[in-house]
Amino acid sequence: MSTTPTSINKTALGHLVANQLGISQRDGVRAVDAVLEVITRSVTAGTVVAVTNFGAFVPVQRAARAARNPHTGGTVTVPARQEVRFRVSQRLRETVQAADPATATIRKFPKSRRSA
Repeated sequence: MSTTPTSINKTALGHLVANQLGISQRDGVRAVDAVLEVITRSVTAGTVVAVTNFGAFVPVQRAARAARNPHTGGTVTVPARQEVRFRVSQRLRETVQAADPATATIRKFPKSRRSA
């Protein structure tokens, strides 16, 4: 039986961060909450939040549009709204495709380890 979880919620993520940093689980959860709060506020304000070698949270304004109600067949107007999209970085994409959790990292390599 596999011990790898199929999904990780925010609390579990906080506990994993705490174990990685050697801090209390409570502090790990608070750290995750703080990061998510900053991302949420920034994207809500219209700012792109880019994390090197991970990806970017991009606010997108969707225009109002006409749509069809599938029950009545009538036309309804969908109002304009702001959404958020996540663009995965090339580095994260390559790391996930490698499918090796033991070596998976998005940390930058020291300049001496970079290949030409």
